[in-house]
Amino acid sequence: MNANRGIMVALSSLVVGGAIAAAIIISLALAGGGGGADAQTLREYNLEIVGTDIDYGGGNVWHAWTFKEAGQPAGSVPGPTLHVTVGETLRVNVQNNLDLVHSFHTHLTNYDQEDDGAQTNTISGVGSGAMIPPGESWTYEFEPTEPGIYYYHCHSADGGLHITQHIHQGLYGAIVVHAPDEPPVREEVIFMSEMGHEIEGENVPNFIMNGMGLPGGEHALEQAFADGGFDAVAAQLNVTVPAFEAEVGEELRVHLVNIGDQIHTFHAHNVNHYSENALNGDAWPANVVPLLPGAADTVRLTFSKPGLWLFHCHVVNHADAGMIGLFIITDPGAPDREPPTPVPRTPSAQRPTATPGSGGQEGVHISLNEWEVSGLGGAALPDTVPAGDATFTVHNDGTTGHEFVVIKTDTDPGDLPVANSKVDEAAAGELIGRTDPISGGASDTLQVSLDPGNYALICNIVTHYELGMYARLVVE
Repeated sequence: MNANRGIMVALSSLVVGGAIAAAIIISLALAGGGGGADAQTLREYNLEIVGTDIDYGGGNVWHAWTFKEAGQPAGSVPGPTLHVTVGETLRVNVQNNLDLVHSFHTHLTNYDQEDDGAQTNTISGVGSGAMIPPGESWTYEFEPTEPGIYYYHCHSADGGLHITQHIHQGLYGAIVVHAPDEPPVREEVIFMSEMGHEIEGENVPNFIMNGMGLPGGEHALEQAFADGGFDAVAAQLNVTVPAFEAEVGEELRVHLVNIGDQIHTFHAHNVNHYSENALNGDAWPANVVPLLPGAADTVRLTFSKPGLWLFHCHVVNHADAGMIGLFIITDPGAPDREPPTPVPRTPSAQRPTATPGSGGQEGVHISLNEWEVSGLGGAALPDTVPAGDATFTVHNDGTTGHEFVVIKTDTDPGDLPVANSKVDEAAAGELIGRTDPISGGASDTLQVSLDPGNYALICNIVTHYELGMYARLVVE
């Protein structure tokens, strides 16, 4: 370990203490601690290599190997996106909790041998621990010099496997290096790949984007709509079909990575694909981004029309095998939708109350909408309601299917534990009750018994909680 790294590790041990769930930024002197040395910002991440089951429904499961941030309930495919700015130091502490040797290899430059995470660490004897044995950990450090999209992946071939199998089992993620003067903009990451080898079921997707895939592609999504309406389509979003929401005129900076062994291409409908890296700001011809194995590019997308706009691999048989997604684009200038009136309402519903012990009480009226949980007509929920039997009358005033879930918890409703874009209800607290999914414009009721305490009211359809569908209720 060189002297600078020794200083950084010593200072980090004073600051960090335990696991880091997100990047921690500290400033420290790198030149031997001497006076007058330039301060350099350190961005630090703690990652763990863990197994994570990704369930596509119908008994189809991928037993993936994943990176996860320490303190999070589960890993993900891709792993956490790491952000760093040119001139900063990126430190990544990696703990291997699986039973094979794994590593953290990046496509950055200007780093020391001990930070490579490849077989040459073992061969040279320099940083041999960067090929991390089961149960061990290693710290990697980098000083990126050029902004752009990079990525990390496992470089091990342990267990009689090939490196490609370690990668395609899910051990990869993005590194975004920002320019110091870079203006903020909405960013998304899309990894394109083939499926890993540890799978279960007869209909696991062969080709995936961000760990998701729908065998049959667009036709399968159309068939889901024919069978179950839009609710059936919504049930696939961010489960088998990656989906991103944005508004007309909102600029998206989308980082694309082909981590697979086959050629993939990216095409989004009805939008120009301006290339930051390959074409220096020009648009890709025919709005198709060609990605050789291992290639990456960042494209800027600004949709001019609202709608459900597909994106997919334009190697079309790859799309048919699963590589499709959706941009859900809304018009911020559209007039507010008139709320439906499926059940009689009285003025007192604007001031919801719950009367304990009265099975026929008016109860609490809840409005679900894109993307909030509120009182009737968007009014604020009551500060408190009395303990006892209560009836929630739940109106879906939106256009997307929603559900209503009541959880007794002392955790702030906005900080509930999330796994695979849904609240982990068992870890969040005590599940009190839930409705079935409610179509747009429809209503349902939920009768529960409420003890004194704090409650979270959420929609727990995939991604809906993360988009803001939660509220607090206090029962006295």
